[in-house]
Amino acid sequence: MTFVVQNESLSALTPVKFAYRYNSEEVFDSDTNLFKSNFSYYKHELLDQFQDAAFSKQNCIVLTDTKKLNSVFKNKVTELSIGQVPASVYLKTKTNHFLTETDGLIYVGGTGERLMITLDPVEDNIVELNVGSTERYIKIDDTYPFTASIEERILSDEELYLAQFEVEYQHGFLTLKATTPEGPRYLSYGADRVLRAVGLEMNDVIINSYRFIPEFVTSPSIAYNFDPTTREVKYYNEISSVDGRKNVLIRSSTENNTNLLVSCPTVDLSLESLSSVSVNIAIAKTNFSSSGTYTPSI
Repeated sequence: MTFVVQNESLSALTPVKFAYRYNSEEVFDSDTNLFKSNFSYYKHELLDQFQDAAFSKQNCIVLTDTKKLNSVFKNKVTELSIGQVPASVYLKTKTNHFLTETDGLIYVGGTGERLMITLDPVEDNIVELNVGSTERYIKIDDTYPFTASIEERILSDEELYLAQFEVEYQHGFLTLKATTPEGPRYLSYGADRVLRAVGLEMNDVIINSYRFIPEFVTSPSIAYNFDPTTREVKYYNEISSVDGRKNVLIRSSTENNTNLLVSCPTVDLSLESLSSVSVNIAIAKTNFSSSGTYTPSI
């Protein structure tokens, strides 16, 4: 048995940067209870059941029960999906054959490395296909059989349609539709396994295979605006992998309930001049990971 020790220099590491934001004008999810005597009060999900509370003339502090953060706030999230936001994927067939590149052509399977494709939106659901971390793009020929190739994006305005594709992602399958002089065609492959814009569907009959399974490097969608969630994310990157040096691979993302520490200046509650009072909410956990330690790669 032979053991190989592989050493990597510190220059091979790429630092991971995190940015933390806070929201200052979010609205709590609440119900108004109104009585015939004109007495009314708000029932806030945030304060429905709690573990402990402390009040003074100046401040109040409440430790809530375990809650989902998105149950506390009114949801005002817009979901943007692939085709509307950039996304990086590896595309494969049902038989687990990835798209690969050899001498500028794209094959299903083949001897080249699997191809990472970044879908860059140019308008709603219309994307350009950037390859790897280089300034190269996928385009199709303007003559039959409309072979797809990878090259620098140097096209006139009249030829831009050759490098722009309509993307659709449904039921776990991704399709890329091109505009050809003969009409719309999907990027697909035939017996020679070369990617061409010849995929077609006629009366539910698929001509050439053009439905691919995406293996996402990035998220297929993004929650735009305010998305109140508390998630435990397990990830790692592999220094020995070219892609792993620049990308953090997310292995799992699990939403966890958490206790919330709510504080408010009680002195403000008695001021008639204020129509609203600022409340500070903090996630009250010091060890958020369920395992309490690092998770090895799987």
